[in-house]
Amino acid sequence: MGLSDGTEENKKFDRLYICFKALKEGFLSGCRPIIGVDGCHLKGPHGGILLTAVGIDPNNCLYPIAYAVVGSETKQSWEWFLMLLKEDLHILRNDIYTFISDKQKGLLPAFENIFPGADNRFCVRHLHGNMKTAGWKGLAYKRALWAAARATTVHEFDKCITEIGEMNVKCKEWLIEKPAAQWSRSHFNPWPKYDILLNNLCESFNSSILDAREKPILTMLEWIREYLMTKLQQNRDRATKKWDGKRICPKIKKLLDKNMDSASDCIPVKSNDWNYEISCYDGSRFTVDLRAHTCSCRRDFVHSCYFVQTYLKVYEPAMMPMNSKEMWVKTGYIPPLPPSFGKKRGQPKKTRKPSAGEDGEDGKKMNKEKKKETKMKRQGWKVHCKFCGALGHNKKGCQWRKFAEEFPPDEEQQRSQPQVPDEVTQGDDVPVQEVDTQSQLIEQTVAATKPKLTARKRTGTKNKGIIITEPSRASPRKTTIAKSKNSAPRYPTTSGPQQFMNMPPSSKAKKSSKGGKITPSG
Repeated sequence: MGLSDGTEENKKFDRLYICFKALKEGFLSGCRPIIGVDGCHLKGPHGGILLTAVGIDPNNCLYPIAYAVVGSETKQSWEWFLMLLKEDLHILRNDIYTFISDKQKGLLPAFENIFPGADNRFCVRHLHGNMKTAGWKGLAYKRALWAAARATTVHEFDKCITEIGEMNVKCKEWLIEKPAAQWSRSHFNPWPKYDILLNNLCESFNSSILDAREKPILTMLEWIREYLMTKLQQNRDRATKKWDGKRICPKIKKLLDKNMDSASDCIPVKSNDWNYEISCYDGSRFTVDLRAHTCSCRRDFVHSCYFVQTYLKVYEPAMMPMNSKEMWVKTGYIPPLPPSFGKKRGQPKKTRKPSAGEDGEDGKKMNKEKKKETKMKRQGWKVHCKFCGALGHNKKGCQWRKFAEEFPPDEEQQRSQPQVPDEVTQGDDVPVQEVDTQSQLIEQTVAATKPKLTARKRTGTKNKGIIITEPSRASPRKTTIAKSKNSAPRYPTTSGPQQFMNMPPSSKAKKSSKGGKITPSG
């Protein structure tokens, strides 16, 4: 653990490196000499960077080796991390180890100082992003780059580079400046026995601890420790119970079966007891040496590093459980202070900025037009109200529904009674006539209020000229209820259910303008 400069009482937490003994012994027992390094941002209150070093086990799965918490991703922090990693793994020969990375800030100078002579590989996905940033975009450039990266022979690699030069000479010159040994299988060192082109090892580990990265530093480190202890035991149980009796790990067996199916078109010609000449269906020929375990196609055979027995050796060391901090031994040292940090404005960001070519062409934001292509276009679709049956609005914004809630049908039943003239007495054979003033008022109101209530706002869409109409956003209480000179209420006249066309007058009372008496509005 590193502390900031200052007196013994004022020292603050600066950085912390962790490499468990079980992980170190397991990596040295059977993992291949290839290590992926990467850094990810911490999303807790103090911020910081988590540096990780991840290997690969015999089943082609990630194997965490070490990790460290630092303040920022600089050359000094990478040199400190790589130096401690070199001491833990007892690396004496740098040339037998291969590192794969995304060429983060200060990482390449740190490799030159700590691991001179070691092979460095560059993630092809990030190389393609740099190519797009340089100006060479398009599917043709992408396919040509990946074809050159997947080429296993120098002749095939040169052929792909020539095709890129025919497309753009400057792109070829830009690509030749990048050492082929860092991104093409044709120039890889066969010693690590791993032809990976992406730095998915560290990225997969960073995504698996995504929840822990939002917690405070001590809580995050404890979460990662428990996660690693559980993961080691799960892999150990899987190999013991499910792979019993098998010689090769499952993922490697699938690759071997796939290669066997592809080799059905190959014709072997024996030269002696150890050497063969293989003729392929495309006319190419390769030589195989069984004694040296080599093939001129540069594709690995089943090495002992892929055996289940090697897998069990890797996961044999176990991480021991740990008591709570109340039972820890007191060291007597003064505990460090929390790290200093500055609070930024606004809500803390928890999502990283996409790199170039990851989400859209510029890497900053996904192209809106490209994003719309993934959605289904609702051609010929119109809004339909389930309450009144009209088009152009839904039930939530229906004015008839709001009007029905203000004037329930119970009042209508009480006030829609027929009126009898005073001249009619009992016994006279005079038919009862209903006063038709209500329907007359409604007919007069239709002409006055219909232009306002039938107003529609045209909202054009991009669905090939389809126009979807919506009702006016005016308040339904102001637009649906208006009073004329004779204090007669006006009612909505837009299309709707028939029971609302003959709504009774409001039961609310109003003051008379003459005598000040309270009289019914109807």
